[in-house]
Amino acid sequence: MWDRMGSAVMQLMSLIGGVFLLLAGAVLLPLPLPLGAPLIAVALLMLAPYVPPLRRRITALRERFPGLDRFVRRHQNAFPKFLQKSVVRTRPRRKRKAAG
Repeated sequence: MWDRMGSAVMQLMSLIGGVFLLLAGAVLLPLPLPLGAPLIAVALLMLAPYVPPLRRRITALRERFPGLDRFVRRHQNAFPKFLQKSVVRTRPRRKRKAAG
C-alpha cells in the first residue's frame, strides 16, 4: 500500500514540477539569456512518462533527428534518475534492415 502511495505522490510531484517548469520556460523564452528552452526541454521530459501523446511525440522527434537521439543517449547517465526513466521510455524503436 505504501509503495503505491509513494508512486502516486511521485507522479503528482512530477506532474506539478513539469507544469511549473513548462510555464517558467515559456515566460523566460523571449529573454536574451537562453534559459527558457532548457527549462521547457526538462519539463517535457518530466511530463513524458505520464502524458502518452507527449511521449509519442518525443519518440517521433528522436526517430526523425538521429543527432538528437545520439545526444540524449550519450548524456543519459548525467541526467537525474527521474529524467533517465523518461529517456528510456521515449527511446525510438530500432528499424530492422531489409534482408537481401
